[in-house]
Amino acid sequence: MLRHVVMYRRDRSAFTILEFLAVIVISGMMIAFLFPAIQGAREASRRMQCSNNLRQIGVALHNYYDNHKAFPAGQGEVYSPGASWHKDQANWAAIFFLMPHMEQTEVYREVTSYKAGECAWIFESIGANAGWYGAGCDPSFRSRLRDSIPSLLCPSDGHAFTTNERDETGKSSYLASRGDAIRDNGGRWNNEADEYKDIARSRGMFPAYTWHRIDDIADGLGNTLAFAEGVTAVPGSRNIKEVLAESVTLNAHANPQAACGMAVIAVEDTLKDGVKARVARGVRAFDGRTVYSGFTTVLPPNNPACARGSWGEVNDNYSFLENEWGVFPPTSHHLGGANGLFADGSVRLISDSVHCGDQSHAQPVSGPSPYGVWGALGSINGGEAVTLP
Repeated sequence: MLRHVVMYRRDRSAFTILEFLAVIVISGMMIAFLFPAIQGAREASRRMQCSNNLRQIGVALHNYYDNHKAFPAGQGEVYSPGASWHKDQANWAAIFFLMPHMEQTEVYREVTSYKAGECAWIFESIGANAGWYGAGCDPSFRSRLRDSIPSLLCPSDGHAFTTNERDETGKSSYLASRGDAIRDNGGRWNNEADEYKDIARSRGMFPAYTWHRIDDIADGLGNTLAFAEGVTAVPGSRNIKEVLAESVTLNAHANPQAACGMAVIAVEDTLKDGVKARVARGVRAFDGRTVYSGFTTVLPPNNPACARGSWGEVNDNYSFLENEWGVFPPTSHHLGGANGLFADGSVRLISDSVHCGDQSHAQPVSGPSPYGVWGALGSINGGEAVTLP
């Protein structure tokens, strides 16, 4: 008699400890490989948006030119009905005058039509300026002045999206070019000798109180920088991207590398102990003074920014030192460089390692820039025939 043997198979319904650990290890490795790729993709998206913001500024710049037959000054005047004149009425940045061409006509009209007496500045009523702190302003106007405009903020510049700690105007991640001029590039009210004012007016695209035309840009629109990125200042930081050094030596125009580049950096891109840090860049989108809204093509991108003077005191020429001149490179949180808008409307990444010539050379008076390709991209009529690699 045949006997049938029935075999029963017991199915496993759980992992062993070894299998569980293997899954964890494999999952961890996958995350380790994927996380940098995800972060890289996010940063690429932020950088693209930042480039698009600059392109919008470029379109607005040429629309402004079509209307006015000149580019705006780096620092210009706003007069309002019945306003008594004050020097801060001449502190408005180039980018402010582009607002009607960036779908911000309302902001422009509110500022330019505000009546004298309705807003008190630190010392007196000056109408349109409304005081950078908005002291005494109508609350709705003060709120409008303090609002940051999204298209002026780079997504990689995280602090740009925070409330302005100093209760001033809205922020901006984009700076206007002062070229390779150093001495007297700070603002309209720095009482330097006329020879330095003339140099500052002739080297970059947006000097104070100078409105350039296309014919003035002899080096070509595609070879001349107009705007570039600048990380907005972070209170309490000593990172060279997030603050500028003040009270540096007076001969920065004679040897910028010694006066600024080597003099202020300690380690890991921080300021040396004893060097004063100033919160300024980008905190006032519409203030045309260079410490707030300008950059130079002397030291390359993401190097330290240095101003000659110190706030809270007056220099020997009776000029408040937030008007001071200095060396102000562009800065950004993008890997390897900062985005730059050229005068023809194109946007390119400027490498941190861009050729920058002799950094110990004194600022040029005329002719080619001594600061290599970088300096040449800032000058408007240096006669250089250079392009980015």
